[in-house]
Amino acid sequence: MKLLTKISLLCFCFTASAQENLNENEPEARILSAYHGLDPLPPRATQLCGLPPAAGQDGMPVVFSAQINGDTVSPTAFAVEISSGEIVTPLCATLRPALESLEQRTVLLIGPFSPEDSLPVSVEIVEQLEDINGNSLVGLRREEVTSLASGPSLVFAERFAPDTPGLEGECPEQTAQAILLTWEGGVTGPQGADLAEAQRTAVSVLLDNGNSVRPLTLADDDPDNHVIACIAETSPAVSVSVEAGFFHDPGNDANPDTRKNVILGAPTLAGAQQADRPNVVLILADDLGYTDVSPFGSEISTPNIARLAAEGLSFTNYHTAANCAPARAMLLTGVDSHRNGVPNIPESIPPEQMAYDHYQGVLSDKVVTLASLLQEDGYHTYMTGKWHLGHTPSLLPSARGFDRTIAMADTGADNWEQRTYLPIYDQANWYADGAPHTLPDDFYSSEYFIDKTIEFIASNESSDRPFFAYIPFQAVHIPVQAPREYSDKYAGVYDEGWNVLREKRRQAAIAAGVIPAGSEVTVTPGTRDWNGMTDEQKRYDARRMEVYAGMVDAMDAHIGRLMSYLESIDEYDNTIFIFTSDNGAASAGLVDSNGNSPLNAWFEQTGYNTDYETLGERGSWVAIGSDNATVANSPLIYYKFHANEGGLRVPLVISGPGVTRSGGLTDEFTFVTDLAPTILDLVGIDDHQGSWNGETVEPIVGSSLAGHLAGASDNIHSPSEPIGYELGGSSVLFKGDYKIVINRFERNETEWRMYNIKADPGEVHDLKDAEPRLFEEMLADYEIWAEANNVLPMPEGYNRGRAIFRNGFN
Repeated sequence: MKLLTKISLLCFCFTASAQENLNENEPEARILSAYHGLDPLPPRATQLCGLPPAAGQDGMPVVFSAQINGDTVSPTAFAVEISSGEIVTPLCATLRPALESLEQRTVLLIGPFSPEDSLPVSVEIVEQLEDINGNSLVGLRREEVTSLASGPSLVFAERFAPDTPGLEGECPEQTAQAILLTWEGGVTGPQGADLAEAQRTAVSVLLDNGNSVRPLTLADDDPDNHVIACIAETSPAVSVSVEAGFFHDPGNDANPDTRKNVILGAPTLAGAQQADRPNVVLILADDLGYTDVSPFGSEISTPNIARLAAEGLSFTNYHTAANCAPARAMLLTGVDSHRNGVPNIPESIPPEQMAYDHYQGVLSDKVVTLASLLQEDGYHTYMTGKWHLGHTPSLLPSARGFDRTIAMADTGADNWEQRTYLPIYDQANWYADGAPHTLPDDFYSSEYFIDKTIEFIASNESSDRPFFAYIPFQAVHIPVQAPREYSDKYAGVYDEGWNVLREKRRQAAIAAGVIPAGSEVTVTPGTRDWNGMTDEQKRYDARRMEVYAGMVDAMDAHIGRLMSYLESIDEYDNTIFIFTSDNGAASAGLVDSNGNSPLNAWFEQTGYNTDYETLGERGSWVAIGSDNATVANSPLIYYKFHANEGGLRVPLVISGPGVTRSGGLTDEFTFVTDLAPTILDLVGIDDHQGSWNGETVEPIVGSSLAGHLAGASDNIHSPSEPIGYELGGSSVLFKGDYKIVINRFERNETEWRMYNIKADPGEVHDLKDAEPRLFEEMLADYEIWAEANNVLPMPEGYNRGRAIFRNGFN
């Protein structure tokens, strides 16, 4: 049995008095059982509440006769009397992991219950806690809190129609009634084995006609304290009995003889609501340029992204961070990077800043992820792809709200096999559900991420709960790699070179409506003239763009596979799709136009090559370089790591339920922190408002796009709202249509500039002298923002490249 299953079962072990006589048909809600004794509490159990593991903590599951409204669960609702006589409040309270709509009877409390003088002896509901029908549970009390000793017993049994929302697909077709059995503890076969024939035949169901029958099968064998007995006979079940010795708790204690009367259950409002709630697929490309997809003017074939754009709304003035980890942290939390713990990638943070808690480059425990909020509200949550927000168990996605994960934890990795892509790493760090993971031999990153996403969704296809799938692709981060069948589609397309292709992209972007027709463009300084290149250099540079295009094309094709799968299970129309990139195209110059690299010695040592004949294939290592990056970002200036539009402005497409402006474009300013509140708004979940599970957390600062998506509002941000940004000493303040910007260490700039980025996305006309009052106002706004967010200055002489290699080798 998987470790996650064992821990989840541990968290749902409860022991009630064997002598307790309950009238289960009495409508009054009550606490059926409470349990403690998980000391030492497994670290993964604390992560169910989003807490870091700590000594002295213990889990205390509390089981109710009524299903609980998850929105009312909070630690302050519970008062726990401990053996010293003190009344304590738990550190957190959660319905996880039993979140299916008919199973929400168990609230897991975590608190300092472990030491001898802190053993819990009773529990009482003292503040707002409601069942799913809105009934208050205040005043309910359990006088006995017991520890794991005797084996698990039944505490509740309900009869449902097998097609009740939440039960569909669990039982065979010939099932006439489904009995939902609630146990005191999570149950398995002996030694953690899955439930099997021995357990099925140990269950006897007494029917209203006097007959006793065995279930057809036992279903819902997941890691919580519920099991479904599928019954073929139509005569209503009256009671359920289980022979001793067949069902085991996590301590391998076997059940005693146990019996419960069966009550008639009813479909819950919560179950019906879950079935109607939209799924969410959040797709994040890596280092994708502004015009790298066809709806934004690209020559690269991306029909599936184009379909999403045709069915949804494209945001042409959407901005993110200039490199990956800060963008990902803001995307998943709605919190500014200086408050979420990731103001820069950890590899490039100078030691002077690492001394500060909010400059660690890993996701802070003071922020709540979008996945955690969705998971708490009943969503299945999946992540497949690049994480880059922390390597340790408490920082991996499996500890930050995701049920199932395939996560690459580094800045990047090879796309064909499990090996690192830079000498700053000893190995490529891959994880599955929080444990080290070995990639399959036939691995290709984009294909594998979609394979696993489909697998995760399919594993819960019969569930009435919606899903959230976060798919952060490696494409098109270095090394640029793609199957030859995709790269060869673009043979000859880039032979004209970046001078011509940059202008073709600009004209196509104007035709697509993503930039204004009258806007001007400036070529990024340092870009070489294509006409000055040798024929061999042109040949090499054109081929690496063919591979880059193939990598984008392959990503789109695999996105299309997911779309087709969702159509096949009738979930496509009930799915919100969001497609974007973490930052603009990269200018990485680690391979020149002759195929040479400063990493040649390391390439030889590790088996990489930069050969023209095999570019993009297994063993190949290539980047497109800064000149080609001007095509990917055209008509914007500069690229990744820079605070200009080429680094910050990327495509954003949103489609699905809640989007009524199909095929539309909007040039309203939008920022990466807006996406988390948008998703919450679209699925009907309230913002946590800076308080979660009884703890103070960083509030979401973004603005929801939901009203704009529905055509109900024109503006997303007020024209007077200042939005600050800083990364590695490069700073920006956005306000209305305007932006002030300085790249202090990326280009050693000493003066700010000001642009109207709606009218002038190419940043051609510096307006600071023409509009001095607005310029000074925005400078003052930036200083206020920087102080409020505790932005630290960069040390003198800072160099990003040196920092990356120093930190990596350290």
